[in-house]
Amino acid sequence: METAFLVVDTDIVINHLRDYNALLERALLRFSIAITALTIYELFAVPRLSTQQTQKLEDLLSLTTVLPLAYKSANQAAQIYRFLASQGQLISLPDILIAGICSVHNYPLLTRNQAHFARIPGLVLFPLETL
Repeated sequence: METAFLVVDTDIVINHLRDYNALLERALLRFSIAITALTIYELFAVPRLSTQQTQKLEDLLSLTTVLPLAYKSANQAAQIYRFLASQGQLISLPDILIAGICSVHNYPLLTRNQAHFARIPGLVLFPLETL
């Protein structure tokens, strides 16, 4: 049986690295946490991670599962892109790809960008207020 994950979006990890809130710490206590390969890209693309933040990120990555962008996820993301474009409600490409990964696996997404991701039918968003 496949382990169910709570997928953590990039914004939640950034807040964790900046010590803005304890959402991620609370999530780690209750769930198996996953992040997507897109989140890793977004995090390491930041040119100014401090040594402390880099270590905190490496510590986090040792506790999480990384979900790749595979064929089914990419195909699902393409469908999401077409749908959002047809509605005139596109969001960023990394967010569309993250949504494709979550949708294929049927994993909920923990994000502070609820308004953007709520545009995607069938994507399960984890309610922030429950952490």
